[in-house]
Amino acid sequence: MLRWIARIMGTALVCFTLVFLTGSMMSSDGAPFKMPGAIITIIFIIWFISLFALILAWWKEGLGGWISLAGFIAMYILNLFNTEASIRAGAIFIFIFFMIPSLLYIAYWWASKEKEKG
Repeated sequence: MLRWIARIMGTALVCFTLVFLTGSMMSSDGAPFKMPGAIITIIFIIWFISLFALILAWWKEGLGGWISLAGFIAMYILNLFNTEASIRAGAIFIFIFFMIPSLLYIAYWWASKEKEKG
């Protein structure tokens, strides 16, 4: 059950992100593309690595869970230094919400590892 909750939440998070990414790319407000700053670029790269890790966790729960958890933590820490962000430290609840699938994958992996030990 834990595994399926993690899979559903992780897949929903990936799909949610893809929908918003597609929507923002299709925006036709006529504004020219503005190159984001270095910290924002790094945050987005880590974000996509974390999302890929949630997909990887379908097959490798431990590896995918740990990579995505580390990525979300790194994103939160980098966001604290992001002067362009409207919410910095207050975004902890958003990041905790995003970490839930990672934590569930890790919990499932840990429980299945303990079950194998016997």
